[in-house]
Amino acid sequence: MSQANVEIVRTIYRALERGDYSSNEWADPDIEFVAPHEEHTLRGVEAMQRSWRALLSAWKAFKAEPEEIIDAGEQVLVPDKLGGRGRGSGVPAEGLRGASLFTFREGKVVRLAQYTDRAEALKAVGLRD
Repeated sequence: MSQANVEIVRTIYRALERGDYSSNEWADPDIEFVAPHEEHTLRGVEAMQRSWRALLSAWKAFKAEPEEIIDAGEQVLVPDKLGGRGRGSGVPAEGLRGASLFTFREGKVVRLAQYTDRAEALKAVGLRD
């Protein structure tokens, strides 16, 4: 199943490259969403999408590019490069780095944790930087 999980993650990132942050067919309806810009863990697709809309509202032309996709069985880790331009200021922000950790169950993402610290993300799947 892990290769299928990797393909789902590739599909998610292809949508992000097109600027489509609305697709959610890959997510379990009760997905657990953990993001550094949130005060607590969110539950459900609508809560996850609200969080993304809030984050993206500060950016113009935000992008998330995977550097690699690491198959970790029921988890897929994606260290990525982030960037964009501030919506209000127009100031570019390039070279930001983070990681997303997707946890799968029966072909759906049941947990998505986003990290600003790559070492922490790697540690979460038992790897080192």
